[in-house]
Order: sequence, then structure tokens, then C-alpha cells
Amino acid sequence: MSPEKIVSRMPVVNNEQTIGIMHGGAHLLHAETVASIAALLHVRISLEDENRIVVGTELNATHHRQAREGHTYATCTPISVGRQMTSHEIVITNEDGKRLSTARMTNLIIEPKG
Repeated sequence: MSPEKIVSRMPVVNNEQTIGIMHGGAHLLHAETVASIAALLHVRISLEDENRIVVGTELNATHHRQAREGHTYATCTPISVGRQMTSHEIVITNEDGKRLSTARMTNLIIEPKG
């Protein structure tokens, strides 16, 4: 896990739709989690800032194929990272390395209120 790359694993079991495939919302949850962590690592490590926080401003995904069993893997890499905003691509694959979803998330870097 670093600002340049995060890989995370998520089980399909207990994250399915009623028809037995992994729910698209679970793909988005996985993508948003790793992209938010990556953006915060960028702020803490790359920008050396312990005060600012990140908030998501956009998340989108394309689902390419379904998953019925095993685990999914999210690999998050930066598209563009700066002092005010980050954008990351998240590729979700199955255990065979086949692409299930492609997501993109943008986070705004802000000063916390209060």
C-alpha cells in the first residue's frame, strides 16, 4: 500500500445480489474505499500534510463481467494527484485476473472545518 498503488481483496460471499452475482454497489464500495485511502496517503506522505482531509466528489464505474464466487481484487493507481484534487483508476478483477469492473474516483483535498 502506497500513494502509487493499493491492492485490496474482497469476498463475493455476502456481497451478492438476489440472483447470486456480486452486487455492483459492492464493486463501488470496494473502489471508493481504496481510492479514498490512496488520496489520503497522497496527502499524508506525498504532500506531508497531517491536517487536510479528502472527500469524494465523483465515482463512476463500468461493469464488464460478473463474479459468483471467490474474491475480487481492486488495484488502485493515480491518474492525477495534486494539492487540491486527486483522481484514481480502480480496476477490479477476479481470482483469474479477468477484469470485472473499471472505476474512476475523484477526491477533493480540503481543510477540515472547526
